[in-house]
Order: sequence, then C-alpha cells, then structure tokens
Amino acid sequence: MSNIVTSSSSAIEEMIGNIQRSVDAVNNLDFATSAGESNLSEVSTLVEKIEQSSENLEEMSKVIQAISEQTNLLARQLKLPMLEKVEKDLPLLRTKLENLPTIQEQKLRKSQMFWLKSKK
Repeated sequence: MSNIVTSSSSAIEEMIGNIQRSVDAVNNLDFATSAGESNLSEVSTLVEKIEQSSENLEEMSKVIQAISEQTNLLARQLKLPMLEKVEKDLPLLRTKLENLPTIQEQKLRKSQMFWLKSKK
C-alpha cells in the first residue's frame, strides 16, 4: 500500500509541476500578448502620425506649386514690357555705340588742345 501511496504521491507531484509549468507558460504568453498589443498600439499611433505628416507635406507641396505658378506668370508678365522697351531702345543704343569712338576721339582732341594751350 505504501508503494501505491508513494507512486500516487510522485504522480501528483509531477502533475503539480506540469500544472505550474503550464500556468507559467500561460502567464508568459499573457505578458507577451500584452507587450505585443502595446507595441501594436504604439506602431498604430506612429503610422497615424506619419499619415498626418504626409498629408501636411502634400498640402505644403500644393501651396508651393501654386506660388511657383503665380511667380512664373508674374515673371512672364513683367518680361514682356521689358523686352518691348529693349526692342524700342535698341536702335538708340546701337547708334550711341557706333558713335562712341567718334565721341572718344573728340574728347581726346579736346584734351590734347588743352594740353597744348597750357604749354604755351
């Protein structure tokens, strides 16, 4: 009878050990699941922030593009009158450039005459 009690006692102790290991495994699994849920929540929050940042960048890009288009339009509008003025003033400028050597020669003659007069 004592053998049966000893065997039964050993079997019960072994079952208690198995049950304790099972409880520990369940607790570890619960902890891992909680940690995973926490990490998943953090990742979800980060994804939402990234989505919001992406939307903000897209809005800023649209504003920059609109400003760029307006700037290009304004530049074209300003460029036309300036080109017209240059085209209008070009013949006068050409004449002045063509006469520049003559004007320089006249100034040189005047300075030479002044120098010669001052020597007398």
